[in-house]
Amino acid sequence: MTTMDVERFHSPHDAVPVLALFIMPTNGGTHTGILHRIKGDLFIQDMQWHERFRSVPCRERYHFVVPALEEEEINDVTGMCRLIHGRHNSIDPTQKYRIPYAFRYRNNVRFNVQTAELMLGDGLGLTCSTFVLTVFESVNIPLVDFNGWQVRPDDNRRHDSLLGQMKNGIPSAKIPPAHPDHVARVQAELPCIRVRPEEVAATGLFDDLPAGFTELEPAGQWILERLAEHPASS
Repeated sequence: MTTMDVERFHSPHDAVPVLALFIMPTNGGTHTGILHRIKGDLFIQDMQWHERFRSVPCRERYHFVVPALEEEEINDVTGMCRLIHGRHNSIDPTQKYRIPYAFRYRNNVRFNVQTAELMLGDGLGLTCSTFVLTVFESVNIPLVDFNGWQVRPDDNRRHDSLLGQMKNGIPSAKIPPAHPDHVARVQAELPCIRVRPEEVAATGLFDDLPAGFTELEPAGQWILERLAEHPASS
């Protein structure tokens, strides 16, 4: 097992560099996405929910991890983020992303490096975690080694909870249910492995990528402990 560099984990009060992975607690879980800069201004990109993709200027503060990438790799990732932002915020409404939400990650999901078109391959959609993985994979920087990744009972319960929200919507947030056909297809892919948001963020703590389950599972737990110790509001 390689050693994680805990100095790459930052509090919300620290300055965000050109590229970082943010991590935050949510009701019942965690959430992750990408922070990046365009001409010095900080932007956030994340999958918030079914067909709710966000790419906007970042106005809030988050805990974040700064991955140890080479300069050209950082340029590749931030370049892809700029392409995604430009497409999503195009004046042409057909360019905006309506990315479906689905749990199972497929290794042939990519953003086109020229147009930023999302090509789902045989996948059904993305989560907040798999969106981050897909951006990096699209520029040939794999973050996670799925060989030997474990299906955990807590992950099955989390999938069941999220699937229920897809079926019923989230009335408190005025979010409608997903289409029943899509929900049925997503449900048919369960159970499946889950890389938790804190484990995606934890990839930034390691030099040797892609990182595997034996590194990321305990590193994710370490991040959860830091989030509990230092809430973003403190």
